Amino acid sequence: MALSHGVLFQHFHYPTPELPADRAWWRQARTQLAELARLGVWGVWHPVPCKGGGGRNSMGYDPYDLYDLGSKDQRGTVPTRFGTRDDYLAYVATAHANGLRVIADVVLNHSGGADQAQPNPVMETLGIDEIPDDARVPPDHFPPGYPASRENLRSWTGFYPKGADGQKGTGRFPRDARHFHPTRTHPDQKEPYHKPYFGGDYCFEADSGYVGESLIDWAHWFLAQSGVDGFRLDAVKLMEPGYLRTFAAAVRKARPELFLVGEFWDTNQTLLADFQSATQNQLSLFDFEFFYALKDLTEKPNPDLRDLLRRRFADRARSVTFVSNHDVDREQAIDPKKRALPYALMLALSGQPSVFYLDYFANPTLAALLRQLIPLHNRFATGAERILRATPEHLLVEREGGLLASFWTSATPPSLPETVLKKRTQVASGPGFAWYTPSVSSPFSGEGIGATVQTFAFEDDLDTGRLGERLRTVTITAAAGSPVTATLRGTYGEGSVLVEVRDAQGRSVAAGARPRGGTLTLTFQAPRTGPYRFLLSAPGNPTTATLTVRYTAPRE
Repeated sequence: MALSHGVLFQHFHYPTPELPADRAWWRQARTQLAELARLGVWGVWHPVPCKGGGGRNSMGYDPYDLYDLGSKDQRGTVPTRFGTRDDYLAYVATAHANGLRVIADVVLNHSGGADQAQPNPVMETLGIDEIPDDARVPPDHFPPGYPASRENLRSWTGFYPKGADGQKGTGRFPRDARHFHPTRTHPDQKEPYHKPYFGGDYCFEADSGYVGESLIDWAHWFLAQSGVDGFRLDAVKLMEPGYLRTFAAAVRKARPELFLVGEFWDTNQTLLADFQSATQNQLSLFDFEFFYALKDLTEKPNPDLRDLLRRRFADRARSVTFVSNHDVDREQAIDPKKRALPYALMLALSGQPSVFYLDYFANPTLAALLRQLIPLHNRFATGAERILRATPEHLLVEREGGLLASFWTSATPPSLPETVLKKRTQVASGPGFAWYTPSVSSPFSGEGIGATVQTFAFEDDLDTGRLGERLRTVTITAAAGSPVTATLRGTYGEGSVLVEVRDAQGRSVAAGARPRGGTLTLTFQAPRTGPYRFLLSAPGNPTTATLTVRYTAPRE
């Protein structure tokens, strides 16, 4: 299981602005990645990349088609709110080129934007009706062949995404009333696991496990397509921990180092510990109780610094701490003018810290502090945590990596004896805190990632479609001098498969053909920075296939 003390950067806020195509969010955010790498963050947590039920208005938390990353004309748009699939894949590759891991926001609990209202036998038995006025259901949202009387439509549960032919219902992972609570497997809408808080609530076990297995299949496809390094799982409090254990084990079978962090919005330590046990410690969790302790520290007239130690998730190795995020910032925010001390505390104490987009890109004072503290955190706030002093007014923390951090709520800072300082010098200070380290001569350099591997699958129920007479196009953006390796796998029968790679000016840089089944590999060095298009066809020989491309994107 991938664990880290490195800083996770939440690379979005809510809501992100709607931008024109030439300045789409993925494109704008891509230009910030080099700066974040210089800042010293471990990885970026990006917004939900899949098409939401609200189309361009959606932030992605109402996922409609998990297989649409901004490439299908559905829900009134081809791009998502954040841009096209090509924009997104370029964002991931650019992050890797800058040495950053990429953590995707993923919603597995529910779906939104149903295509059809449906009769629902289980709801009928239970006396539940989510559509009180059938007459108001638009005709194009009726099931095919449904009686003109428009009676007994009870739930918005028909999801029929488009496939390669552009026709509704030919895409992967169609869903209907059998797949959302209440079901014959779980004939109830009880809290917390079966209640539809955010739209259609999945029943993972229904229909012989169709939903649960389909979500795992999607995760394997998405990891291969995008090349991301982990998931932030939305609303895990509303999902059966047994399924999350199964999901995590399945996706880590192929990617053992995959980072998984869940949003379990609760402060009950017993509940959190029980959840961790039920998932067999497969997930890190955001530390909401620690957030509320930080908030109280900035708001209460006589705060007790010891609360910060008492009110935090017990499993420090799997605790992701934060001062703000896209949810709490809208309704329960810590005053932005008072976030310096919370950030200094969070970055000094154990756990994996997370930094919020607006605290860096929209708050110059905090940004200056973070530019100072994050490199120090990476170098010195490592290893075991020792609490040298804990009183209501003073907290003194030592980290095995060499950091000594002092925090106080009194009018003047407490004095520290030389025996405690141990030849450390003060390297950072602010309202209510001071950091000391042995030396700053050897800054943290990071581990780096570099190349990205992305796999494109050619099948009829995906937007790419199977290979045939019609040219299929795949686009990457490679840095000048980057080695590019492309491997095509499939069963081609007696026909041939043709592949050509062209640069932005349409010049051919590589080409190959495979007359019979097997594997075709192309390698070339990108002569210049820019987009490269792979043109694929299988004349007279329709076939499914996968193209895996390894390359390094420009650092922007």
